[in-house]
Amino acid sequence: MHVDMGARVEFKSLKGAVSPEEWQLREEMAACFRLIEHFGFNGTINNHMSARVPGEPDHFLINPGGYLFSELCASSLVKVHMDGRILSHAPSGIVNPAGYVIHSAIMSGRPDVNCAIHLHTVPGVAVSTQKDGLRFYCQESMRFYGKIGFHEYEGISRDTEEREGIIRDLADNMILLLRNHGTIVVGGSVADAFTYTVNFERSCEIQMMAERTGAEVIIPSPEMCEQTRKQTLPRDNRPAGAKAWQAYRRIADAYYPSYLN
Repeated sequence: MHVDMGARVEFKSLKGAVSPEEWQLREEMAACFRLIEHFGFNGTINNHMSARVPGEPDHFLINPGGYLFSELCASSLVKVHMDGRILSHAPSGIVNPAGYVIHSAIMSGRPDVNCAIHLHTVPGVAVSTQKDGLRFYCQESMRFYGKIGFHEYEGISRDTEEREGIIRDLADNMILLLRNHGTIVVGGSVADAFTYTVNFERSCEIQMMAERTGAEVIIPSPEMCEQTRKQTLPRDNRPAGAKAWQAYRRIADAYYPSYLN
């Protein structure tokens, strides 16, 4: 049974108070939050997602502290400057400090990234604890072959000095495994980041299930993994997740229409 939790929480509408480009981004982010909840990837109030505001490279949107992803809508998202200044009303009065540290690092250090999703799923955290991280057992995982970084555990990410290490370890990768902590998936758009998140989470689940059997696992060659990764690269200058995102948005529209508020 799908319940639109957001219909029970009221936020002051910002529609018409922000640019059309920012509002569109807010709708996409709100849909993404609901979809993360829909697919069971959320970890109560301790995960976060950010997206760079179009035409404002030093500003990004992030979820307010204290709310479930299932409660968020377009108007609830908080606009933040890279230096930490809150530029729009924060419904709870706060932004998760670790969220600011992680996302300001990524947005400042990777100008090609416009969306970042940080989660603490059981499969994702489990893979982050394994020495080799994600192993390329399935086609979905090969999309990330050679594009996964590792960041050693430094406690809860509240110290701005950790930002330098996050950017160093993310490098030009699509995924950053935060050892013993969680995962970060980045993309050039909300559509890309969410599509990558779905692929990555399923890859982690498959890895956990395959290894649980105790049977010998067949792993494709590095050459085949690299070939498959290249086959997944975007074509015709379209976002990698554009087509899938249209289908995902239909799920949000059907089950969680209050995300548009």
